[in-house]
Amino acid sequence: MRLALACTLLAPLVSGHAILLDVTSGGSVAYPRTGISGTQGTGAAITGSGTKLQPFAEAKIYADDTKCGGATKNDDPGVQTPLVAFSPGDELTVKWRMTIPHPIDYPLDAPANAESPGSGVRIAMHYGAGDSFDANILAGGLAGETGDGVQTGEGTLAAGTSEDDPGRNGEVTTTVTLDATKTCNYCTLQWIWAANNDGGSYLMCVDISITEDGQLPNFNDPAIPSEVGKLVAGAAPSLHCSMHVPCMCRACALWRSLTFSGSNPYAHSRRLGAAAAAGCGREAAAAPG
Repeated sequence: MRLALACTLLAPLVSGHAILLDVTSGGSVAYPRTGISGTQGTGAAITGSGTKLQPFAEAKIYADDTKCGGATKNDDPGVQTPLVAFSPGDELTVKWRMTIPHPIDYPLDAPANAESPGSGVRIAMHYGAGDSFDANILAGGLAGETGDGVQTGEGTLAAGTSEDDPGRNGEVTTTVTLDATKTCNYCTLQWIWAANNDGGSYLMCVDISITEDGQLPNFNDPAIPSEVGKLVAGAAPSLHCSMHVPCMCRACALWRSLTFSGSNPYAHSRRLGAAAAAGCGREAAAAPG
């Protein structure tokens, strides 16, 4: 009995993990950016457990400011040339895998999950320059979103079900519908699972095209500028400075370096953080268009 009790007390706490697997419509299949969220392999051979982005409270910042989690925190390679095209109004099936199940964060009683408030999945689109994920939420939501009658809200799309079992590898699917009025050459679908009880979130992106005929554009055409390597198409520097979110401009990078080095005891202050954000704004304004 003592041995059993000791094993119980020493057993590690289990954290949930998840990765996005693919996005499909008809016979077309699009896969996540190579290597994002610590994954290995490409296409249907993708493996990995997923990288936790902490803390949970900054899930919306990761989703809206870093776009796809950033290179440092989430191994995001940036925009990749789309290999699959869909059409406006298409229904897409989004599939992910609960690599380490964590049912307490699934909010099966969403949106009122008392044990893990605010947890859930959000699926959103970015269509191009001047656009944002939070303006194109296809399903679910994150804590802190205001809602506009179109957004379904935080905790309303569960990451999994209690019936998930090893026999089907904890795979979960949901269906979303693309805006029937929008097209883009370099579009990005974003999937994020924010897990309050787990203390973080998991974020992955898929680059696709959305064209009237459902065919890929000619990316060799000089009239179609490359967006490869950017956070998302037309991305500008983030205006947010955070202890947890990767820096997106020199001003924020300086603020963080002072904070972590301890060379400036006031560097962590909100006032200097705001000043760094203003510096980001000046960099964005001065950047060539």
